[in-house]
Amino acid sequence: MAKSRRKRSSKPVISETPPQGGLLGMLTAASSSLIVLSAFLTADSVGVLDGVAAIPTLLWLTLALVTVGCISTGRITYRFARIHLVMAIWVAAILMSTYWNLDRSNGRNSLNSMWVWISYPMIYLVVTSLFSNARSRRALVLVMFGIAAALAIDGVYESLVEMPQRRLDYFGGDQQARDQMLAEAGIDAPEGSPIRYHFESRLQDTEPLVTFALTNSLGGFLSCWFIVGIGISGNALLRSKSQAEGNTKSSDALTFAVCVLTCFVGVLMCIVLTESRSAWSAVSVGMVVIGWRLLKRYPEKRRQVICGLVGIMAVAIGIGVMSGRLDWKVVTGSTQSLAFRFEYWSASTKLAADAPILGIGPGNFQDRYTLYKLPEASETIADPHNWIMEVVTSFGVTGLLLAVGFIVMAFCHKRSSQREELSSGSGYVLCGGIGGVILVHVLSFFVDVSVNSATLDRVTMISIIVIVLLYMTGLQWIKNGQMSASTLKLACVVLLVNLLFSGGISVPGVGCSLWVLLALLGHPLPNKSPSESDELPPQSRSFAVGILLVCGLLTTGFYFTCWVPVRQIDRAMQQLQNERFSQKEIKAHLESMSAMDPRDEAANMMLVDHLFNQLSDRADGGGPSRDAIDEFIRVIDVAIERSPRSHPLFGRLAEYCIALHFMSRWESPDLLEKAYALLEQEKALYPANAYAIARLSWVLAKLAPLNENSDYQEEIENLITESLRLDALNPHMEYRLRNRAILEFTVKRNRIGQLVDTGLDPEKKPKNIEQRLKALRNE
Repeated sequence: MAKSRRKRSSKPVISETPPQGGLLGMLTAASSSLIVLSAFLTADSVGVLDGVAAIPTLLWLTLALVTVGCISTGRITYRFARIHLVMAIWVAAILMSTYWNLDRSNGRNSLNSMWVWISYPMIYLVVTSLFSNARSRRALVLVMFGIAAALAIDGVYESLVEMPQRRLDYFGGDQQARDQMLAEAGIDAPEGSPIRYHFESRLQDTEPLVTFALTNSLGGFLSCWFIVGIGISGNALLRSKSQAEGNTKSSDALTFAVCVLTCFVGVLMCIVLTESRSAWSAVSVGMVVIGWRLLKRYPEKRRQVICGLVGIMAVAIGIGVMSGRLDWKVVTGSTQSLAFRFEYWSASTKLAADAPILGIGPGNFQDRYTLYKLPEASETIADPHNWIMEVVTSFGVTGLLLAVGFIVMAFCHKRSSQREELSSGSGYVLCGGIGGVILVHVLSFFVDVSVNSATLDRVTMISIIVIVLLYMTGLQWIKNGQMSASTLKLACVVLLVNLLFSGGISVPGVGCSLWVLLALLGHPLPNKSPSESDELPPQSRSFAVGILLVCGLLTTGFYFTCWVPVRQIDRAMQQLQNERFSQKEIKAHLESMSAMDPRDEAANMMLVDHLFNQLSDRADGGGPSRDAIDEFIRVIDVAIERSPRSHPLFGRLAEYCIALHFMSRWESPDLLEKAYALLEQEKALYPANAYAIARLSWVLAKLAPLNENSDYQEEIENLITESLRLDALNPHMEYRLRNRAILEFTVKRNRIGQLVDTGLDPEKKPKNIEQRLKALRNE
């Protein structure tokens, strides 16, 4: 018998011991806080690259380190399975891919994105360790459904009240009001420019964002918790009905069911208002699966099941029609949107084929995508709008196989019945959820949370009210209810379906929910008494110590490669904004900032901007010196070294060189030749960019008179022809050459434009770059 027991105990399974106060209770509360925090510090793809997710990532790595430390010392009984080996290999693949590509792209973006990806397995490890019994898991699910409902309620208000008012303030106000709103948004762009066009287009949108940067991300987040809400609602209604039939007190169950259904309707309403077709499709798949399972399980209740599903659809359609979000334009726009997706995926497939083993590294997609972008494709994108494509382009086939293998293993684990403990830790979950909401406000004093204060205050108040209300009315459900694994699996499937058509798996606001749901699926539990789980077998203890060492190395690596440089530059930025410096001191401060992180292109670009402004100011009083120009070019070269594949960077630097050439009134071709080289590189990185090629032909035409022994006429003609051909294929009118100017980045573009067109008849001055190209052909 003893022999048999020892044999069973050596199996690679996970045994769980619920947190019972003290350190473990605080760890449970801390993990709940971070999970809730992910719905507020959502970040988008660009925010991840800028280090917005650095604080949550540090907290997750630290929490994982402490949790594994408790496992290795026996405070938490947790036996590692094969899935953890796959997880460790996947982390190794992420590290290999990142460092293999580190010097081939923007190193800071790669490192920031890499640590977000590594934090996901840490989330899985922490949640499976701490949420160790059914009650704590039900409490966490209820809190997160409450957060989703709170965001949805605020989204409804934002879409139906706040956004129409903001649109009225801008388009119904005078020029001063418009300028003020543009300044608040940090936009300096002339009327008709693409930047201003997109700002005004966003004002006309009615899709809610709440704490997310993109409405598709909000839709994805809500879609998975909507399915969880169906599971909670169904179980709450069944409990209420059974208690009523048993002549027992059912008022508590009925109150809880009403609260859950109210939140459920709010989430459904917000999903409709997002107009996110990917979210709609994912939820529809979930509803079909739920209907099929219910009909299969309760064939005698076919009529009730069908009526329930039809009722939910009717509510959704009614919301869409009454709000004006569901019309023929949505249907016709779906085919166009899907066509754009196929264009993205076509280019992404070619990109993945060029780096099949380890991929191009995390955070590098946007810079590499333009090399493969089709001329008729919609726009340059930050991710491929498909989670499979995102993983395979970032980490290659190796990373994709490991990621899919991990998800399949998490799905295939079978759960045995869990022990219900007297100390469930559900109170810590509630405290952690409220603490996470409050933590957002604390962090807003130190970092940019990307949410305006009015929205943050409103969402905070709604969130606390909703989760407390759900928790207090749902205490009996947390104690005796059910949250089936099949519902959690379906929620994961719905989110993955949504991510097949929209980006977001690398965005903490969406990705965190996926890993939490995977962790809540649970693992095989040993069928033995708690006393038999008190000791870890030697093999598991050694594995736990190894994992502890890995977590320690990862946390240390994050601290020195991400946290220290990002926070140093953030502090230097705050110092620059809050203190008064002379021009000389500003330059020294920016040089110091640039030296703090040799991989950060953004800090160096601030130095480039400062030097450009200084040189342009000197142009009014005799012009900059040769040494000043040489220094400017050296700083430009540093920026290129730090981000060698960023086509917008090359275009911006080329414009600076063009502007300085005309402002200084030099006869030397050095600056124009530098602009030509930069535009050549931009063209190489983005062959389908009609605007870059148009500017290249124009610069070459201006360079020709300065190089008397060179004949550029044939090359100029070829470039003009190619630019106009690509421009005709561009589906976005705001990016057409007829709506673009030769200078769009520089603040003094109007004065520089006058210098560019010196000697021309005012009536014949070209109004856009297309007219400039046609004028070149006629010269």
